[in-house]
Amino acid sequence: MDKWFDAGSKIGNGLVDPTTGATLGTGGGLQYAADGGYDKLYNDLISGNVMNNEQYAAQQAAAAQQAAILESQAQAAAAAEAQQQAIIEAKRQAEAALKAQINSSVAGMQANEGKINQGYEDLARQAFVQAKVGQNGLTENLAINGINGGASETAVLGIENQYQQSLSGIGQDKQNALNQLQTDIAQVKASGNAQLAQTMSDYYMKL
Repeated sequence: MDKWFDAGSKIGNGLVDPTTGATLGTGGGLQYAADGGYDKLYNDLISGNVMNNEQYAAQQAAAAQQAAILESQAQAAAAAEAQQQAIIEAKRQAEAALKAQINSSVAGMQANEGKINQGYEDLARQAFVQAKVGQNGLTENLAINGINGGASETAVLGIENQYQQSLSGIGQDKQNALNQLQTDIAQVKASGNAQLAQTMSDYYMKL
């Protein structure tokens, strides 16, 4: 064993033949270094370690870059989702506001229906009162002047016919006003719904 010596820290625990570079490992098996002896074996081991370290560093850098890319993508996706939700909420509010505006306009116009009915009822009542006053006054005048019989009845009938004509005209005017009101309400609804549809379309284009 005098030709073997301890290689020490260069190749680990074991003995090396300085003439051949052969090593006797700790497991008892004879191993041979490549040409050049233990210096070459040592250098090869060091070189391998450096390469492994560089590969590890490259792998770590690649992993860090991939993680950064994934994080950036996640942030972009979150921002896009937040923007989409903001558009959806704005769309909901706009839709609610427009519908409320339409309903308010329609409700205000529908309230006029009662006013129209009441106004024409007042006109009909006035026409009736005028007709009765006219009939009473005519009857008194005819009696004072000694006119009675057929002539009196004809005069009173004339007042009655005039009242019916007035009443018919009032009723027709009332119906015309109600019809116009319904037309106006329909136009307001159509215009409002068209605006609503366009607004919703604009928001859908943003999604």
